[in-house]
Amino acid sequence: MKNLINLFLSTRKKQQKRKKEQQQQQLKTIISHNNNNNNKNNNNLKQLKTMLSKSTRRAALKSGGGDIGKFSHALRSVTLFLVGADTTFGSSSSLTSSSSSSSRCKYSSSSQNHYSTTRNIGGGLRKGVLGGTTTTNFSPSSLLNHHHRNYNNNNNNNNNNNENNNRSRGEKRRQFSTKVTLPDLPYDFSALEPIIDAQIMEIHHSKHHNTYVTNLNVTLEKLAEAEAKNDVAAMIALQPNLKFNGGGHENHSLFWKVLQPKKEYSDPSGELKRMIERDFGSFENMKQKFASQTVAVQGSGWGWLGLNKETKTLHVVTTANQDPCITTGLVPVFGVDVWEHAYYLQYKNLRPDYVNKVWEIVNWKQVEENLVKALM
Repeated sequence: MKNLINLFLSTRKKQQKRKKEQQQQQLKTIISHNNNNNNKNNNNLKQLKTMLSKSTRRAALKSGGGDIGKFSHALRSVTLFLVGADTTFGSSSSLTSSSSSSSRCKYSSSSQNHYSTTRNIGGGLRKGVLGGTTTTNFSPSSLLNHHHRNYNNNNNNNNNNNENNNRSRGEKRRQFSTKVTLPDLPYDFSALEPIIDAQIMEIHHSKHHNTYVTNLNVTLEKLAEAEAKNDVAAMIALQPNLKFNGGGHENHSLFWKVLQPKKEYSDPSGELKRMIERDFGSFENMKQKFASQTVAVQGSGWGWLGLNKETKTLHVVTTANQDPCITTGLVPVFGVDVWEHAYYLQYKNLRPDYVNKVWEIVNWKQVEENLVKALM
């Protein structure tokens, strides 16, 4: 029994010794941390020491029981508070500071162990909890005013930087800020009958073309966001959608304009007629070449009469899907849509019949206007 008691006491002493060693280690860590803070704030301490009057120093020393370490701690608290540190000090000292027209700070004594501090900087209130036990007044106005100037300058600089960044992003977004809209047809849905019936025109314009417009706007918005973020990978990934929906919109916008009611038809004239005869031999030769190549498009696509701006010559080309004519190096002056939605309800699988019938409703005056514009 005696041996058990001795063993218990021995174990208890070891536990107490370990606990004491841990407390000492924690104390050393705290002291080391405070020493680091002392080194970092040495310049601020010197400034405050020169500003404090002799009476202030004596009062501060009195509050610390004559311990110069507590006086240094109090000075460090004042310094950190003035330069804007949000720090809570777990000591027996407490500091209250208020910004006023006289820029006065109070290091005050009370029976309380701690209390809140508030100051107004740049129009806003900041609060902290610091320590203190003695009442004494001082006016470090020069340091406080210097801090106010730095605070406001930093705020202004940050605001300017944010404004510049936002302006830069806004400029990039404004590149595509105007929404693409579905153009009105220059005639009624039924105006092209009997070559193209009203049902096809209504579906083709209000459904198919409108879908390209909607998807193009979505793509342009995403592209603007990617450019604002300098996200090159996202910009590259959007190119197929941009080409398909942008091409669909541009191609159809031209297509509607180069068609007109059959009763208003007239053959090409002027510069357009001259260039067609020069580059194809005759108007009929151009139509045959155009029809044969356009009918031969595999799947969906377009047939084009386009201008080579360098040689000032006209050529017949085709493109797949919604690829615009410009991808061939030519400027389009006339085009025919050979997607099935353009003719299938009326012509079924007879694409050649559709293409050859289109010649009866071509607006050659508009085609000539397109040519003249392209030649400029």
